[in-house]
Amino acid sequence: MSRAGVRKLGALSLLVALSVSGCGDSEPLRDPSQSAGASFGGDTGKAGGSGKGGGSGEGVGSGEGGHAPAILGCDGELEFVPNAQVVRSCILRAGCEPTFTPLRTISTCVSYNTQAALRDESCNLSSTSCADFEVCEHTEELCTRSNSSRCEGNDAVTVCSDGTQLRYDCGSVGLACATTGRREYCFAPGCNAADIDFVCNEGCSDDGSSLTFCYGGLPYSVECSDYGFTKCASDTDKDGRAFAACRL
Repeated sequence: MSRAGVRKLGALSLLVALSVSGCGDSEPLRDPSQSAGASFGGDTGKAGGSGKGGGSGEGVGSGEGGHAPAILGCDGELEFVPNAQVVRSCILRAGCEPTFTPLRTISTCVSYNTQAALRDESCNLSSTSCADFEVCEHTEELCTRSNSSRCEGNDAVTVCSDGTQLRYDCGSVGLACATTGRREYCFAPGCNAADIDFVCNEGCSDDGSSLTFCYGGLPYSVECSDYGFTKCASDTDKDGRAFAACRL
């Protein structure tokens, strides 16, 4: 399998850009649950449990299917339906990488469904094992600087500084698109920019058996053994922000 290019720690290639670029000239962020035309993918409605959920992601198939049970968003009221197969493929993408230097975090991979947006990575969407992962190319990177961002329905569209346009299908993973300034987001119900940029962080349980990542700003926990891994491992990137992954 091709390993073209130098492996970069791109765990925050998008999240760093989101949390750093355009802060000084940003406009107020629209709450996607209140914006005209914005809707969350999957089933929505009222419920009364904890917003901190997480499934085993046992669905197998393309990135369009394999939905997990509905969970509550950051507001503790509105439900959304996670895409279990996208979760599985992103966990495999980070966990099967030999050098533990994934190009982006699981949080970014899942929340923006980045593999579907990148031609050379879409082959991993149906992966169910490290063997599947290894036959797919994984060298494509997201742009670190963008000239503009917009929402087209629940698609987050960003134009990179080199003119490349990337389209992230927030709705395919149960989330809603919102923008502020030049920054695009895919939000779980009730979540906002601060949840993604500062509040929610990736990490491992004290016993190292489970992983928590950020699903549209919502902490989402999984058992690593459900995905064929033996432990959760964490590290920090060059900017000091934590990232984590299930590992063998």
